[in-house]
Amino acid sequence: MKAQWSPNGRQVPCRVVHVARGAKLPDFIDQIYSHFRDVGAPVMMGGDTDASSKGIVGACRDPPSLLVVDPHCYGAGITRHQLQEKCWVKWVSLENFCQESFYNLCMPVKLDKS
Repeated sequence: MKAQWSPNGRQVPCRVVHVARGAKLPDFIDQIYSHFRDVGAPVMMGGDTDASSKGIVGACRDPPSLLVVDPHCYGAGITRHQLQEKCWVKWVSLENFCQESFYNLCMPVKLDKS
């Protein structure tokens, strides 16, 4: 599915990847990992039972986990230590995601410059 994300009023073309159940997230780790290697843009993630929105800014294959940023974090001058201490940014093992919730991943795509 194609979609657009509009940060600051700019339209960013995206691909939406549907994961039917959190238990299936490990099947998508290579695709997510490749996205960061090839595109490098954050991934927006949301689900149904797990209703907290997430920004994904990194992926690890071993152990399979995602670097999650809480998009509700705000404020100037926050240190890396404070972000980690308050769990605004943390590595989350795929097994710690809600296994019964579906998830949609909004993955910005790289534009051809031709």
